Amino acid sequence: MYKIIFIDDEPMVLEGLEILLDWEQHGFEVLGMYNNVEDGLECIMNEKPDVIVTDIRMPEMSGLELIEHIKESTGQDTEIIILSGYGTFSYAQRALKVGVRYYLLKPVFDEDIIPVLEDIKKRHHKKKQLEKICIFDMDDFAAECMLGAIYGLENGDLEKILERVIDKEHLLGNWCYIQIALGADITEDHMAAEDIFEKHNVKVKEIIQNTLVEEYIGFVMQLDAKTLGVIISMEEEYLIESFIQSIYHKIKDAGIDKFYISAGSIVSGINTIKVSYDHAVLAMNYKVFKESGSIIYYKEVQKKVLNHPVDNIESIHHLLKMIEESDDCDIEKHINRLVVDFREKFVSLDIVRLSVVQLVYLSLSIIQQMGGDISHFLQNEPISILNDTKKVLTISEIKTFTLRYCHHLKAFLNRLRIKKKQSRYTEIEDYIKENYWRHITIKELSSLFYMHPVYLGQMFKKQSGLNFNEYLHRLRIEEAIKQLKWPNAKLNKIAENIGYRQYYNFLKYFKKYKGMTPKEYRDKYF
Repeated sequence: MYKIIFIDDEPMVLEGLEILLDWEQHGFEVLGMYNNVEDGLECIMNEKPDVIVTDIRMPEMSGLELIEHIKESTGQDTEIIILSGYGTFSYAQRALKVGVRYYLLKPVFDEDIIPVLEDIKKRHHKKKQLEKICIFDMDDFAAECMLGAIYGLENGDLEKILERVIDKEHLLGNWCYIQIALGADITEDHMAAEDIFEKHNVKVKEIIQNTLVEEYIGFVMQLDAKTLGVIISMEEEYLIESFIQSIYHKIKDAGIDKFYISAGSIVSGINTIKVSYDHAVLAMNYKVFKESGSIIYYKEVQKKVLNHPVDNIESIHHLLKMIEESDDCDIEKHINRLVVDFREKFVSLDIVRLSVVQLVYLSLSIIQQMGGDISHFLQNEPISILNDTKKVLTISEIKTFTLRYCHHLKAFLNRLRIKKKQSRYTEIEDYIKENYWRHITIKELSSLFYMHPVYLGQMFKKQSGLNFNEYLHRLRIEEAIKQLKWPNAKLNKIAENIGYRQYYNFLKYFKKYKGMTPKEYRDKYF
């Protein structure tokens, strides 16, 4: 939200401006409406607004004098919108001289001021971007102009400005923008990753600066904590590629392997450096198809088109079949082949990610069908990284995740199969112990475990010495005894907890197996 104030000696004008727009909807917080310069100036000094809308003629001080006073006393870089009932050239000329960019005639309508507000927001956003960027070994003014050229801001003739620091011959020569993006392992926690970025950033910056000093003309830019930019000039195009290869091998030799270098097209003259910058940024988008420690040239990817195959489900089913039937080595080979295929065909990263999501959800369905605990499986194999759409994963990172996931899945399914081979009776008994409080029947069990009711009853009698109903009632009564230890537990509530909807049945079976009522049992033992 940008802060804005209004100063005009006419209350009617201020009222009109206040209701002219929904200012918050347009991204502006109105700090105040002032009908005198003194109060407005106090707000400006204290609140430091981003935008001042002021009348050009007021009794105490004109809007132009107010602007000059602000610039001299505070140095604030505030956007000014001048309102005037005078459309003469002399007023506009004076406004331009004190740095006013926006000059509107009264009465002001929404179609007049909305484009101005949008332009201010764009300029403010670009200023914030540039504030985060640093160009080393270049004075502030030249650096600002260089950044302006890259980001498409108008900063005059860059060649003339840079003649103070670079020979004109080089300014008119070949230039290239190169970008270096640092990375960290997806398994690193946030704090560890930030620490890695910081250390690697310092080292890579040092490598680039030392290489430039040796024999090249260029500048290093710190774009953000993970990204460096290099603007370089060389008479022969092959020497620029030689520079890229040089820093690439030096970064590798420094023990840094998680990085990417992208190179824009080579342009003629520094004034066209934005073209090379745009191309380098576009090339960097293709890092998702490369292994860490790769160089991506714009000339190699400019004609590449991302493919969006409609259905990869067949390959996912094949991988799942291998997980169930093959060893880890074969699974890894198959995944490697898939990754190579994705890279060679430039399959859209969204499609690659979707394929892995399909693998995950189909595998969870298999676990469920085998009676496995999905939540237990996911505790040891979190899949949140796939749900974080803000995080851009490379194909290498997706491959690492997929390999780990498949190995874990195979081990988990093997454990489920072993459990399946255990005694059917043990499985049935476990199920009853987990569900004794429900109205379970021999028919339900036979359906659930694919056994004939008669055979199931016979097996139960043989293994436990009890028929199913007798076993169930005994189990419930034993659980009731545990709950009788709770002094505040009511007897009718205990009956409900263990599966007796009618208290009479609870009383009957308790007395049958324990020889006394629940109350008598509690009084005697607890």
